[in-house]
Amino acid sequence: MKYETSQKEQKIKILEKDKQLSDAKNQRNFWLITGLIILFILFAIIYLLVHNRQKLKNKQKEIETEQKILRLQMNPHFIFNAIFAIQNFIYENNTEKSSLYLSNFAKLMRLILESSRKNLITFEDELQIIEYYIQFQQLRRENSFDYKINISENIDIENTLIPPMLIQPFIENAVEHGFEDNMENALLKINFNLKNNFIFVSIEDNGKGINKTLSSNKKTKHQSLATEITEERLSIILKTKNKENNIKIIDLQKIDKTKKGTIISFKIPFIEEF
Repeated sequence: MKYETSQKEQKIKILEKDKQLSDAKNQRNFWLITGLIILFILFAIIYLLVHNRQKLKNKQKEIETEQKILRLQMNPHFIFNAIFAIQNFIYENNTEKSSLYLSNFAKLMRLILESSRKNLITFEDELQIIEYYIQFQQLRRENSFDYKINISENIDIENTLIPPMLIQPFIENAVEHGFEDNMENALLKINFNLKNNFIFVSIEDNGKGINKTLSSNKKTKHQSLATEITEERLSIILKTKNKENNIKIIDLQKIDKTKKGTIISFKIPFIEEF
């Protein structure tokens, strides 16, 4: 009986050890499987983060490339117009004006070429381009119009960044198609206001108005190439597909019968330089 009892006790101990080993093995397998699942989840999260980051980088690169292409399209258009104007002065044998015109043109080209490699420039640099361009147009049109630039006090022009050459095409349209020849008191007003993290831009002239401009081109409704390119750029910048909603063009006579001219307005994101 003692022997049998001893044998039974040994068997019980062996079974207990087997059970402990089995439990330890099961627990080890459980933690192994749990660890593998956690690693899989971590790898999946890392992959998604890296994939999304790369996707965003590719998208950003695509946007930047598209903007560069659009700017490259616009620069020859502007240069052609400027050279054509200089050519007119040369044909008129106006040496003094041709020389001054070429000097201003060279300064303007330097600024445009410096900004053409960048997606963003300081507001101050863009204002300098605008000033040179308007003075350039004033010289060409023998100072037949005046201009005012109003900037809200909450815009720090030295530390605010904006895409280059966005405003110039609308100034060109106002001067070339809004102001009539020998017009008195022609005035161009450019306003910049900061609100809700957007810079709201408006270009207003007291010319003949957009409706008369379009009616004078019955065969083809005139719209400058630079304006079309700028609309495309704004669509990219604002990440919208409907470019017509990005730019508002209003004939001032629709607002007030006593007024003449056109006001063009759009917005761009407010970006600070750090």
